[in-house]
Amino acid sequence: MQRLTLFYQPEDERHGQVTAHVESGAFAGRSSAWFSMEQLRAFSENLDTFPIAPGQEPTLAGGFWNDDDKLDQTHVSIRIEAAGPRGELRLLVALATPDGNFGKSTQHGVQVGIILSYSDLGAFQRDFAALLDGKLRTACLEAAPT
Repeated sequence: MQRLTLFYQPEDERHGQVTAHVESGAFAGRSSAWFSMEQLRAFSENLDTFPIAPGQEPTLAGGFWNDDDKLDQTHVSIRIEAAGPRGELRLLVALATPDGNFGKSTQHGVQVGIILSYSDLGAFQRDFAALLDGKLRTACLEAAPT
């Protein structure tokens, strides 16, 4: 099974925690990060792009930020890019635990790549928008069997 499942727990109307769980064959991982609703809505809108062009890939990344507003530790990273001449897409997911010992790494993580279709992505985009609106408890992006 190859699947990304997202859960959203709002803190208020402007922020919330996204927990991501990814499975691909024998690999699996889970982590979470905090996002603004603005970031999540922008990601949702970008999922509806066709075709996905280089440099305009839908991307969502969160974790610990530094004072320069740059991601210092990535805990959740989701990116969708073009993967071939026949319209395939590649879902790239990187999940990691927080490392509170800055400098002495105790961080664990997993990286997964999954080949998808635009149809798979369209179903996920609808579910993700419904998740943000509180109409669904989870949004799954699953590679349809080929």
